[in-house]
Amino acid sequence: MSELRLAPPVADWRRFTGLTLTYLAVAGLALFILVPVYFLFILAFMSRAEVYSWPLPLFPKHFTLDNFHFFLTINPKIIPSIWRSIEVAITTILIALSIGGLAGYSFARFRFRGKNALKLSVLFVRMYPGVAVAIPMAVLFMRLGLYDTPFPIALALNYGVGNIGLTIWITASIFLGINEELEEQAMVLGLSRMGAFFRITLPLAAPGLAAAAIYTFIGAWNEVVIATLMTQFNPTLAAVTYHTVAAAAGSLHLQSAGGAFMAFPALVFTFIIKRYIIQMWGGVRI
Repeated sequence: MSELRLAPPVADWRRFTGLTLTYLAVAGLALFILVPVYFLFILAFMSRAEVYSWPLPLFPKHFTLDNFHFFLTINPKIIPSIWRSIEVAITTILIALSIGGLAGYSFARFRFRGKNALKLSVLFVRMYPGVAVAIPMAVLFMRLGLYDTPFPIALALNYGVGNIGLTIWITASIFLGINEELEEQAMVLGLSRMGAFFRITLPLAAPGLAAAAIYTFIGAWNEVVIATLMTQFNPTLAAVTYHTVAAAAGSLHLQSAGGAFMAFPALVFTFIIKRYIIQMWGGVRI
């Protein structure tokens, strides 16, 4: 009897210990990720004297935008490169979602021989590091007359092809989460399959497509190596920031301003559609 009376407290203690260790692990992982981001932005708003003071303050005494002003004016290519990076990111999203979205819909709705093997093979393109194909792609685009053009179509094509495979897998899971009977009912009422797709399925999948777009956007926005190799006179913001920050070696406040300026648009884009990220696993809410 004594053993039976002691069993519940022991079980509760083990459960409490397990939950405590889990929360501590999650908190530690969150701190590991967030602390560098915090100091990146805090150092960007500190003066040079505060950055190199000891001990380093955890919060700037006087906010200053001088670091950002100097960063934006030190290189005349920075301002034009911002719009060029936006063009690259938007074009990459359009390429990846238009091709990958339609392919994901096909994998989710149709049955054909070799379907699983083909779906797996689309990820092979992500097995190769981008730098391994950057030079051959640059030579190819030179011959096509698309290398380093004012509109960065070469970079968008390069990034778009690299993201199509992942987009296919994400969108396929999204479309699998949408009941196929909704399309069938729409076709019974007179819509074609294409009409049912655009008027029924696509609006329901829009939140999940937005979640897929975030991966494409961040990848195209932050990529440096290919952008550096494939641009010379029309660089993207990532390439310009890399060269500017490298030239400012030893100026931690300027390097932080460059990193924060580079990271801010991606963070804004992420926060805008963060509530949609859960949809990419097929948890579509109707």
